[in-house]
Amino acid sequence: MASPASSTSKQRDEYCCVPFCNGNARTNKELSFHHIPSEKKMLTRKQWIVAIRRDEGEFFKIGGNTVVCSKHFKKEDYRWTPNRKCLKPEAVPSVFDWKLNESSRKAPTSRQSLFKKMKVDDREDEDEMVVEESVCEVHNSQSVEHENDMSCDSNIHAGCLEKIEKLEHVVQQKDSELKDKTYELASLNQKLQMERLRCGFLTEDLSVRFNIHASTVSRKIITWTNYLYFILGGINIWPSRSKIMEHMPQDFKLLYPNTRVIIDCTEIFTERPSSLALASKTFSSYKSHNTWKGLVGISPHGAITFISALYSGCMSDIEITKHSGLIDLLEPGDQIMADKGFILNKLLKDTGVSIATPHFLCSDGQFTPSQIEDNQKIASLRIHVERHIKRAKEYRLLQYTVPLSLAGSVNQLWTVANLLTLFRRPLIKQKN
Repeated sequence: MASPASSTSKQRDEYCCVPFCNGNARTNKELSFHHIPSEKKMLTRKQWIVAIRRDEGEFFKIGGNTVVCSKHFKKEDYRWTPNRKCLKPEAVPSVFDWKLNESSRKAPTSRQSLFKKMKVDDREDEDEMVVEESVCEVHNSQSVEHENDMSCDSNIHAGCLEKIEKLEHVVQQKDSELKDKTYELASLNQKLQMERLRCGFLTEDLSVRFNIHASTVSRKIITWTNYLYFILGGINIWPSRSKIMEHMPQDFKLLYPNTRVIIDCTEIFTERPSSLALASKTFSSYKSHNTWKGLVGISPHGAITFISALYSGCMSDIEITKHSGLIDLLEPGDQIMADKGFILNKLLKDTGVSIATPHFLCSDGQFTPSQIEDNQKIASLRIHVERHIKRAKEYRLLQYTVPLSLAGSVNQLWTVANLLTLFRRPLIKQKN
């Protein structure tokens, strides 16, 4: 898949390599930029090169900064996930203004108009014949040159195809040679990542166990965390309303048939920052500890459908819901199920989305019989989101205090831990 360059182009000068296109990352913040496929995907790479009308050679060499901007892709070339917009692996640029650009150039003068311009009113017939003959000679010489250029282009094209075929053969040979060498290294890296996440081993402990330097352990863990975050983050975990209804358990169909997502917040302990300002922001009065706080949502049948970024522990559930982007995914008629701390009535005003939460205690200090019944029904259904959080926190790294050295990767670790629950047995058993 052509990787998007937009996410790292904030401080880089990237320019679209398509002829006549002036898209660049510095002045066109709304554009995304995509690298030309690597030589491992030679067929797609050829299609891209042909589509943008460029040939690899002395004047055009494909490197790390050779990109095509999003102006040349259709909307259907992208797939959308809750985390980001991704270009489909088979997508090929197809939106160009070749006709507009060609028409903006000066059109060649036709033989008749050229002849008329060269014609002088008061010339004699002989002079006019001389001018016409010279124009014909120029026209004929241009035709011969054009035929020679066409023949030269065809020879160059044939030579390029032959070089490409040889290059493909070399790449295949190198691929097979590298497979055996990389398999052992990949196994080691995967084992390091899972030991760190699942068992919560310290970096120093893993360096002794695997007989490698502590800095090497740290680099490999960060690399594989980002890799899993990139791969799993490309999965569209937000299902359509029809899919929700198709898999909705009978209890929800009878009691809360419009439920689209069940949400709850959870906190992860972290070390106390030395900065007083940061320590104040990450301090949770609920946990009496410095924490990171995140919002998760599951579907009525128990699958994870929403994972927010981690926020500082001082933020309320309402503020996190507001900034997480969850409300933008909901449609009119949907219903959220949550704990009583999620007072979202103002936030959901004019959206057509409702929320089901337990009742608050009345002024007389007692619940009515109907309120008690509603609270019990919601509690019996909402419990599944807490079960999901417990399942995600079975990775021991999230059970204990996360060191500040992992602050740059804690969001990726949090997301990966939640997404890995998709590959386990269903949270809710379907009744026959």
